Amino acid sequence: MQALDESRIGGLKEIWEGYINLESKLTADAQAHLGSTLNAVHAIDSSVDSAVFVRSNRAPWSAPVDQAFESSPTFNDTEELVVDDNARVFLSNKLMKLRRKEAQSTVDINSRLKDMEGLYNLKEAYSGNNSLGDPEEVNENILETARSITLLQTMGALYESEINTIVRAIGETGVQNQPHDFKAASFTIPTSCDYCQSTIWGIAKQGFTCRDCGYNCHSKCEMKVPPNCSNVKGGAKAQRTSVIIPSSTFSTIASLPAELTPVATPISELSNRASTVLHESGSNNSVDVVQAHVIYDYDATNPGELSVKAGNVVTVVEGDDGSGWVMCRLKGSAPGLVPGSYIEIEQFYEARSEAGAVQKVRALYDYDAQSDLELTIRQGEVIVLTSTDCSEGWWEGTLRGVTAQFPASYVEAL
Repeated sequence: MQALDESRIGGLKEIWEGYINLESKLTADAQAHLGSTLNAVHAIDSSVDSAVFVRSNRAPWSAPVDQAFESSPTFNDTEELVVDDNARVFLSNKLMKLRRKEAQSTVDINSRLKDMEGLYNLKEAYSGNNSLGDPEEVNENILETARSITLLQTMGALYESEINTIVRAIGETGVQNQPHDFKAASFTIPTSCDYCQSTIWGIAKQGFTCRDCGYNCHSKCEMKVPPNCSNVKGGAKAQRTSVIIPSSTFSTIASLPAELTPVATPISELSNRASTVLHESGSNNSVDVVQAHVIYDYDATNPGELSVKAGNVVTVVEGDDGSGWVMCRLKGSAPGLVPGSYIEIEQFYEARSEAGAVQKVRALYDYDAQSDLELTIRQGEVIVLTSTDCSEGWWEGTLRGVTAQFPASYVEAL
């Protein structure tokens, strides 16, 4: 048994010796390979590598083709600015805004530079006496101030560039007149835009009102309003007849694809069409109001919309302006927007049904006159209608012995 045990131990010894010899040989081989690899790394020459890359990838070079400006077939986006009457008004308003922004940016930059000077003085004081504060915190404020100054200088350069571009197109002064002093306003009841004559209303500041003359306009119309402020409260009424007619954003309607061409029918055209029918039938009556028949149910989902049911007859207050929506009114309700595809024009009826007949309307909302040409009305009051041949969206009537104009969308026929 002793001999057997000694033989077993001798065999295990041989196994361990063999393993250690193999590991030593493997380590020696690995060191040899690492040494050769290190020598190869030492032999790398960056300039020779660059030369090899250039030699392998050399090809003739040609300058890229200069991309010529391609104008849009539908919008005025050529290299030259349009300078017709409407464009000059827009550019003049833009010029005034840019100059105000440029002046404000200069004030802000000077203020930040003063702040920077104070921060440098504070950093110097902290560096001389660490008990006063940490100079590194001041250094972070200096970097942030420098960043804000750079941003303001960048915006100032942008304003200057835009100003120079506009001045080259329309001159230094643009349209010389009295600009409006607009402020953002909310319109909780339907109010006519004095520029485009469509309705403004909503609680989310849908438009602007001039502080000086009371001129009302959509946010989208602000830059198109001519600078003809009268500086007289209620003077906006006199300006309605002098407003430049808005021009289309498109270069030409004919250049639009057929599927993008507006197909809305203005109320005036519908009225003229009905007048032609009446004339051919021998009637001398005038047509002022359009009615439509609701063909589908619609439930209002947003403020300013009107819920209607199939079969309702509604009065069309304003036609489709291309947005696909029509301003309608059910009898006894406030005007609201209805999808144009949910109604069809059913009939026209006249403000005066027969010669000499007195037509009366009832006020749906309060309205305070903005000038002597307008009529103050209160909800529920009955007004004797004297004329509908006024500016678009306005009628004339008599109330309490006073004859003046009032918004047509504020009343309903009796």
